[in-house]
Amino acid sequence: MFFLIVRSVIPAEPTLSASVSQWAYRGISYVAYWRDLYSSPESDQSLALLAATGANAVSIIVTCYQETVSSTQIQCLTDSSTPTDDDLRHVIAQAHQLGLDVMLKPMVDLANDPAHWRGEINFGTDEAAWAQWFASYQNFIVHYAQLAQETGVAVFAVGTELGGTAHRESNWRAIIDAVRSVYPGLLTYAANFDGEQYVVNFWDALDFIGIDAYYPLTQKTDPTVEELKAGWAPHKAELATLSQAWRLPIVFTEVGYRSVDGTNRAPWDWISDGPVDLQEQADCYRALFEVFQSEPWMEGIFWWAWGTDPDHGGPDDTYYSPHNKPAEAVLQYFFASAASSPALFRIERATGNVYTDGTFFAGGADVAEYVLVSEPVEPGDVVELDPHNPKHYRKAQRAYSKLVAGVIATAPGLVLNAHESAGDRALLALLGRVLVKATAENGPIRPGDLLTSASTPGYAMRCSSPIDCEGALVGKALTPLNDQTGIIHALLWR
Repeated sequence: MFFLIVRSVIPAEPTLSASVSQWAYRGISYVAYWRDLYSSPESDQSLALLAATGANAVSIIVTCYQETVSSTQIQCLTDSSTPTDDDLRHVIAQAHQLGLDVMLKPMVDLANDPAHWRGEINFGTDEAAWAQWFASYQNFIVHYAQLAQETGVAVFAVGTELGGTAHRESNWRAIIDAVRSVYPGLLTYAANFDGEQYVVNFWDALDFIGIDAYYPLTQKTDPTVEELKAGWAPHKAELATLSQAWRLPIVFTEVGYRSVDGTNRAPWDWISDGPVDLQEQADCYRALFEVFQSEPWMEGIFWWAWGTDPDHGGPDDTYYSPHNKPAEAVLQYFFASAASSPALFRIERATGNVYTDGTFFAGGADVAEYVLVSEPVEPGDVVELDPHNPKHYRKAQRAYSKLVAGVIATAPGLVLNAHESAGDRALLALLGRVLVKATAENGPIRPGDLLTSASTPGYAMRCSSPIDCEGALVGKALTPLNDQTGIIHALLWR
């Protein structure tokens, strides 16, 4: 027996067009404002949860700083609030292992100037200050372009929301030329929605138009989805004209909504207090997808934002992340490559049996069931039978464990034994493709390698030979792990 749970935030009728599944970037912004966070095991887990939404791309943010709006020198504070280059190499490699394309998005913020923001950087008629600032900016941006080239990043943002500088066309064209001299991938600029996109006169030097699309939609705190969609109408018309004028596609390099009452009125407002409103956030997600899913000039979106803590978000959170909120279900629904034609479907009321003449499309790639656990476990853990607690499972305790039973699921496509989901239980993946915590303690892992339990509790490692692993197999590796620990894709079978 299994249960189909339909949430009210998901459209009752399938509205997913082929356009969404064909967007180049079904993305989410991934954010850390401190060094070492991107390299942490918690970040690896959170990034895997991001990938489980069905996203195919991630925008990785790195922020450097100038002291005030009038400063001309940009500094990357890698001893504190700027991720290090090694942090970026790690998180980019993790994203690639999860099958995600990466956009690297370096940004400039003001370190000690709360009265201003980056969009107000402007030196007026002081040409010496302009020259100093652009020289410093070029050093900053070319450094990260070189790192993007070294790490195989697919897209690089040459600038973000620097509206006060956008009229300096010749300076920006020189920046773009300098970046292209070291980086061969796609380039964009992330213009703020407030009119900067029309000040930028160098779109032809880039590969697509980037918009940070925090457009206000209504003046209501409780709008319907239809009212939100109507609020998009004038903005969509303007964006279509912009795309046509430059003959370039558009990507929303940022767009997001807090889970706070009235978020649609000022989506850029990250400070104001207000009551939690999970439904409005979810409705804003749905409205955007339904408005833009069929536009031929729309190449995708990067939702703002996902954090490095796998437990971030949740029903009491008022910030932008959709994680553990109804908005995440909307995200998964529209990111899924679902068929647009409905199949015949019925549930037999008397028995609960389910019948369909079509194919069941699920966001996950594995079948899982709820099982009892005798200790806390988390997605990706390799688990074994607990010999001291019948019918219970625990993290695998040693290498080549004959008690090994499987992997804790991340985002299963089908859940069995759902009526026993309360208490000290977890979802054990039974069959299919899963994310697995792995270690290279027994040598680098290559696709096709058999996996067994490692000496590190809860981790898998490469199996040296089938004989060694008889009765102790976890599955087969689908993605590599060269050294240390990480998260890989694996295939489970029984």
